[in-house]
Amino acid sequence: MSELGRWQNNTLELSLTDQDSQSPVMVAMSSSRVCVVGAGMAGLAAIKECKHVGLDPVCYELNSDLG
Repeated sequence: MSELGRWQNNTLELSLTDQDSQSPVMVAMSSSRVCVVGAGMAGLAAIKECKHVGLDPVCYELNSDLG
């Protein structure tokens, strides 16, 4: 999975840029909990990446099986 940003001191620095200033967009976060909707292949990959960067993912799946 490609990395969109990096976490440091509860701040996510995205690799997106502001088109006017060409500087990185900074997003301040007060919590490390994130919601992943769906436990298919993309959802499972998102959960793995969230855990890798120190987030606490919560997944919601409509069906009883994963993948």
